[in-house]
Amino acid sequence: MAHVLGATRACLISAGVAAGALFLVPLAAVGWPLALLIAYQAAFGIAAAAWSIVMATLRQSRAPADQLGRVSTVHGAIATATLPLGTMLAGLLAGVAGLTNAILVLCVIAGLTPFWYATPAFLRQDAAPVRALPDVAGGQA
Repeated sequence: MAHVLGATRACLISAGVAAGALFLVPLAAVGWPLALLIAYQAAFGIAAAAWSIVMATLRQSRAPADQLGRVSTVHGAIATATLPLGTMLAGLLAGVAGLTNAILVLCVIAGLTPFWYATPAFLRQDAAPVRALPDVAGGQA
């Protein structure tokens, strides 16, 4: 996907599909819950996997080789450390607005993510110099 579209456009498309799929969850409360949740799982799972792979590749190819471990560690630490806060805020929102409304609000917030991938600052990443990654498939590390 990234070879054909470029990494930044692949992020934009996969993030857009993942964000759009999120809206199938609150829609399932209206009707056809099994079909909509299966469609959500399939669309989000495929799009999020592609998005994650492209983002990890961008992060690994753009970070200086001597700082790659630090960059990966900080990314993982921030992603993990924010989960309890997000869970707490989502729980508070669900308590105030109800579960379906809270999910809808969170879908709207998550739906804003693809807009970052459409900014000129992010789209220029395809033109930025890339550090060559080792060819592990060929036996070189």
